[in-house]
Amino acid sequence: MAYPADRFDDVPEYTDQHGAHREAFAAAPAAGAAGATAAGGGGGGVLKWLLAAAAAVLLLGLFLGLVLPRLTGGGDEPVAGGDASTSEPAPAASSPATESGAAPAPSSSADPAASSTPAASSSADPAQASQDAERSQAAAQSAAAAQSADAARSRAAAESAAAESAAAESSRAAASRSTEEAAQAAAAAEASRSIAAEASRSAVAEASRSIAAEASRSAAAQAEASRSAAAQAEASRSAAAQAEASRSAAAQAEASRSAAAEAEASRSAAAEAAAVKKNPVIVYNATRINDLAASYAARLEDEGFTRVDARNWRGRGVTADVVLYNSPAQRATAEAVGRELGFPVERVPNLQVNGVAVVVFG
Repeated sequence: MAYPADRFDDVPEYTDQHGAHREAFAAAPAAGAAGATAAGGGGGGVLKWLLAAAAAVLLLGLFLGLVLPRLTGGGDEPVAGGDASTSEPAPAASSPATESGAAPAPSSSADPAASSTPAASSSADPAQASQDAERSQAAAQSAAAAQSADAARSRAAAESAAAESAAAESSRAAASRSTEEAAQAAAAAEASRSIAAEASRSAVAEASRSIAAEASRSAAAQAEASRSAAAQAEASRSAAAQAEASRSAAAQAEASRSAAAEAEASRSAAAEAAAVKKNPVIVYNATRINDLAASYAARLEDEGFTRVDARNWRGRGVTADVVLYNSPAQRATAEAVGRELGFPVERVPNLQVNGVAVVVFG
């Protein structure tokens, strides 16, 4: 039967390899044929032996029915022949006597004996014939019985040979059916393996596609997450930049405000200092050092004080360098003078000075 090509036949052309299933498939019919041949050979051998035995029995029957009676009948015939031979010499004896010139009397006396011998032979022939007939009938019966036995044995041998032939034929048919069933089972198994392999390949391909699709979806999700993270990071950077810009702007505004405040304070301080330095300041020399008060007055004028005067101190209660004032309106001027000269500042409510008094001792 034709067998479809499969992966077991995919071998190079220069090799002698074959699929294992094909070797088994080819070996099965060979084994069946060998078994059938062996069975046929065994049946033929038995039939030959039976035919040889039948031929031997037939020959034995022919020997017993034909040859043996003749052999036994030939043993009796020499007796009659002996009588005849004994009767024959009389004429032979008379012949010499006649030739020699003897008297013929003896020959005449021998005639009765000679005539009596054929009578005895004729009287013995019916008994011999009856015996021969009986022996022939017995031989015929034996031959018929032997032929019947041979025919029965031949029929038995033929029936046995037919039975053996039928058994061999049934064995060959069973072997052929077994081979066919084995081939069908092998084909079904191969088809099942092919279907299973195809199903396995389909399952593997489907699993691979599923894995690839899942990996693609995961990669897309990761890419989307990366883009989202990048967008969030960009938004965060933008927000941070905006916040930084806001902080910078706020800092700049604060700096501007601080600068403005400082400028305003500076202007206020300058204006206040200018106003403070316009108040009258009198430097008193409490020692006998000439021009001591004048030197301090010149120093204050160099610092911007516009109304500075130098005099001698005639008051009491002061023993060290000091700046004195009596009105709260003169406090700023007194503190400015104290900072410039490094003198302490004191308020004396009953001080009789129009402005700020600076008492120096050296």
